[in-house]
Amino acid sequence: MEEISLSTEKLELMREKWHPDCFACGGSGMKIKHTVASENYLESLFFCDDKFCGYGNKMHGGIITTLLDSAMTNCLFAAGIAAVTGELKIRFFKPVIPGKNLSVKAWITDCKSPLYALKSALYQDGRLKSRASAKFMKIN
Repeated sequence: MEEISLSTEKLELMREKWHPDCFACGGSGMKIKHTVASENYLESLFFCDDKFCGYGNKMHGGIITTLLDSAMTNCLFAAGIAAVTGELKIRFFKPVIPGKNLSVKAWITDCKSPLYALKSALYQDGRLKSRASAKFMKIN
């Protein structure tokens, strides 16, 4: 695997160029906060509001999927890569409860440009709630 490092500068430039109005991380949608936690992974922070519920008092699975996918997309942005999701696999382990903060971590597991493999994991109260793996196709 080629050596890829993440940076906040690349993340901000790529988001401005490719996703200025994104529903997940843009100003008028979910407003997910993505930050480069190290040169190897990205962390995304999100408050689980009641408006994102599906069944009962649990976060909607589509919103969880959006959080996991958005973290992986922004992880690629932080590497200076614009890519689209080609395959996405999600595992749900425990319900995500509204009224609490969430943390999503994303990292690149393999890269053979133009294809990239990533993983992400969603945590609430320090507990793994869901995880994803995906394949992305470079577009720039």
